[in-house]
Amino acid sequence: MDGLTEIVAIRTRQMRLARKWTQEELADRVGLSARYIGEIERHRASPTVNVLGRLALAFEVEPEELLKLPAKRARRP
Repeated sequence: MDGLTEIVAIRTRQMRLARKWTQEELADRVGLSARYIGEIERHRASPTVNVLGRLALAFEVEPEELLKLPAKRARRP
């Protein structure tokens, strides 16, 4: 893991995909551009605390959920 920005990138994508939302749908829910959502997910943008709060509201989670290390996938034998 590279840092918090990378964790936020991974968690944002995981949460969006779990809800079967497109980047455009998430962008509409948080009032941002789909391009910016894509930059967050590709670890090219470092979202502000305000943006983290807006993402958390859209996902209906506490903001700290966006900062938790992603669960490791089980390895296949």
